[in-house]
Amino acid sequence: MIARPQWSAALSVISMAMVMASPVSGRSAPAQTALPGPASTTSTDGNDIVVEGSRKTLRNMLKQTLDNGPQNQLARYADGFCPRVDGFPEEWSPIIETVVRNNAAEAGVQVKNAGCRPNALILFTDHPQQLMVDLDKASPSLLAHLSAGQRQLLLGKKRAVYSSRVVQQVDREGNAISDGISRSFGATRISANVRSDILLSVVVIDINQSPGKSLRQLADFATMHLLLNLTVKTLDEANPSSVLSLFMPHEGMAVPQRLSLIDRATLHGLYVPRSNNFTAQEQRERIIGTIKKGYRAIAAAE
Repeated sequence: MIARPQWSAALSVISMAMVMASPVSGRSAPAQTALPGPASTTSTDGNDIVVEGSRKTLRNMLKQTLDNGPQNQLARYADGFCPRVDGFPEEWSPIIETVVRNNAAEAGVQVKNAGCRPNALILFTDHPQQLMVDLDKASPSLLAHLSAGQRQLLLGKKRAVYSSRVVQQVDREGNAISDGISRSFGATRISANVRSDILLSVVVIDINQSPGKSLRQLADFATMHLLLNLTVKTLDEANPSSVLSLFMPHEGMAVPQRLSLIDRATLHGLYVPRSNNFTAQEQRERIIGTIKKGYRAIAAAE
């Protein structure tokens, strides 16, 4: 279990890292500073995978995207979400923060009021790999949920984006588990006595690769990294229709402009249920149900 004092220490270290990720003057503006309206409830990008009853395909996709922790659960925020952008030009940072907040609220996440203590950080820097290595050395709790192999996969390669999060196991009512044993009862085949909470999430982005990306794209991309406990492999492999593939080669395919239907359904499927003490399998099935419902709505409207 990761105690909250360690989370506070991690946040203090990352606050110092914000100085390292200070805005760089002279950056060219994103390709699209005027944002489109709220995300549509239907998919219009043409690249979403077509769902024709293949739950197996969706299960495999979610297993590759979402990391279930030691309690076989998908972690999510439970005590409020407060994003902050650092290292990006000041005139655009509030726009990104606002879009991330709106995305989270639309997905059913409890979003804290402005002026809150940030627990979801979007850091832009010239040296993302070095910043992530420094954060790991200064605050090991940030990568404590990763295996040795996953840590090496994350830190051992130069890439445009790095992300990680502090995850804590609590009992189903949200109480600390002091001795590693939950005192709650009532576990079933689909529910558990514990739940996995995200206490802090960080996404570090190479600012040199942000030109050409719209503020909407950057905000939607950050939303996925902050709200979901993603697998490390997602940094290198993502469905081309997902905004998670924003910094990946698309080889002639259209670059996603915003959250795809599946992206939004994944967030909704995880955060809309009132409780989060379900097994990862049950959580994924709920997400799949949300995805398929979205596609049925599109079909009915056509």
